[in-house]
Amino acid sequence: MIEVLSESTKLFDKTEKLSCYFTLESLKQYVMIDSEKFEIIIYTRNENNDWLMHIVANIDEKIKIGECEIDSKDIYNKVGYEIN
Repeated sequence: MIEVLSESTKLFDKTEKLSCYFTLESLKQYVMIDSEKFEIIIYTRNENNDWLMHIVANIDEKIKIGECEIDSKDIYNKVGYEIN
């Protein structure tokens, strides 16, 4: 699941909604993409049913969403603000 965070929903998405999603046994990965700044947080469920969090810190980092691999900078292609 991929969630694009907005200013008005970010707090709810990162707290209550995240907790609810973690209870879904079928969910294996949850990706949060901030719409206001470069921030991608990837939660992945491992074989022990634990959630691992990865914060993408480099705009040039390749990330894996499901079976697809994408450059993180491509996610922010054509945004209306400067990416550092």
